[in-house]
Amino acid sequence: MKWDAPTISVILSTYNRPQALIRVLDSLEHQLRIDMGKVDVVVVDDGSDIDLTGLFSDYSFKFRYLYVPREADNSPMLETCKNLAVSMTQGDIILQLDDDLSFHERTLSEIQNMASSFAMFQCEWWLWTPRLSSSRDRTDTRWEYLRGPKGYWYDGCVAWETATWNQCSSAGMIMPRIVWDKLGGYDMVFNGAIGFADQELALRAVKAHIPLFVAPIFFHIDDSETGSWRDILNAKLNRSNEKKFLDKHPDMWDWCTDKIRDRFAKNVQNYVEF
Repeated sequence: MKWDAPTISVILSTYNRPQALIRVLDSLEHQLRIDMGKVDVVVVDDGSDIDLTGLFSDYSFKFRYLYVPREADNSPMLETCKNLAVSMTQGDIILQLDDDLSFHERTLSEIQNMASSFAMFQCEWWLWTPRLSSSRDRTDTRWEYLRGPKGYWYDGCVAWETATWNQCSSAGMIMPRIVWDKLGGYDMVFNGAIGFADQELALRAVKAHIPLFVAPIFFHIDDSETGSWRDILNAKLNRSNEKKFLDKHPDMWDWCTDKIRDRFAKNVQNYVEF
């Protein structure tokens, strides 16, 4: 029986970070053991005020650039951008990347292989997502996804864990298109709410009994252009979005750990209307 590898649509989000963007595109260009004719890439520009169009080279994969201007108040439109980008693609697998990620040269082939393994066992409903991870050195291997030096996993060793929805990040999130269609994509009420839109999407997956997995495939880069992504995330967290989260999912308490439940309760108690 001929093996028909699944096609992959890559949604690559960017904002005002041209060097980081080119680094990710170059990483995609140098992927091994994969037919890049089965890969299409949409760069989603969430309203950059830096002109990026002159930076792009000819790539071996299908490539499109989608610029979405921001609202008058300069508020991020990332979830709207991603929903639009996915609607422009047709790949069997949807892979979401941020511009501050790095990954191994066999990442796309690993994704194809593992997706095919799921299909072989007739598992159509699954979602892989990394926890938020860092390029900083770590000694606690429970939080070190990369299992190897400088961001690369040890050859042939891919570790898997099950994940709960509150561990999810859209940076590196991978899912079959049928799952995206079933979930309906991002809820755009969480536009610009760092950490909320992807966790809300994952919570809907858990409620729909779609298993979530964690894979050590991507890691974040902290450098002079990207800055400390953790510091940026913490600075931009808008606590009012936790109120939106609870309004939409009043049964959220049944789906989260005690630690997360306590954090949400404290923040919602201190909630201040805009």
